[in-house]
Amino acid sequence: MKIVYQITLYHKLDQFKWLLAALYNTDDYFIIHVDEHSPDAYRNDIVAICGNLPNVHLQRSISVYWGGWSIVETQLQGISKAIKLWPNWDYFLNLSGQDYPLQKRDGISKYLAKLEGSSAVACNFMPDLAINIRWRTWLQCVEFANRVHRLPIPRSDILFRKINWKGSGWHILSREFCEWLQSSPITDKWRLRCRRVMLPDEFYFQNLIMDSPFRVSRRNDNGRFVLWEKNAARPRVLCRNDIERILKSGKIFARKFDNEVDADILTLLAKAIGHATPD
Repeated sequence: MKIVYQITLYHKLDQFKWLLAALYNTDDYFIIHVDEHSPDAYRNDIVAICGNLPNVHLQRSISVYWGGWSIVETQLQGISKAIKLWPNWDYFLNLSGQDYPLQKRDGISKYLAKLEGSSAVACNFMPDLAINIRWRTWLQCVEFANRVHRLPIPRSDILFRKINWKGSGWHILSREFCEWLQSSPITDKWRLRCRRVMLPDEFYFQNLIMDSPFRVSRRNDNGRFVLWEKNAARPRVLCRNDIERILKSGKIFARKFDNEVDADILTLLAKAIGHATPD
């Protein structure tokens, strides 16, 4: 089992050091994307940490805006690069610098082996979701002036090109699925439909896989432990009081962590799991 991890970064260097210390090994592959908005000093620190590691590729930076298509574009470029660089991997997992592994490499490999070659993309049927979720696909969103702007006009194709599925922006994608999306016209079809919606990373891969030959084998559990509070726009930061739930979850990653909120949780998890820690 060989895994490609794409880690997207823009701040919190210390937390990236904890993630890399726990996750890095010479058998898997790592693609690191640093947001183009990040300071040069931050980028230079990432290069200093990763630049000489033989199985790490520093992806070409693009400007990433929360809620915009640039999030999906970063993933698609990472998938394309992984296929070109490395011929023998099995799964592609996208991570952020605020994630942390809940199992050692052997445990992660066993978890992925149980997928039996299928992809894990969480999908929820849109008509079953609340109106505040469904409206995200109705209006057009564009990225400019350092943010995503929602225009007060509906998508022109809203009535006859419906977006039917929504889910988490964090996935486990098989190499077979990744190779298929490189050449299938269905990829561009859903690029056009999802490019202007709010939070397209929660719609694009979901609708793509459900409109593909991989729909039948898809798994819904993406292997992430995340805590959401009612009506919250973003997941709750995990703290030491959550550690029992985290460790009993059976997941392979948890998010999100913030050392400015709880500086001890990663230390406790590393000790409990047996992960290496930063020097």
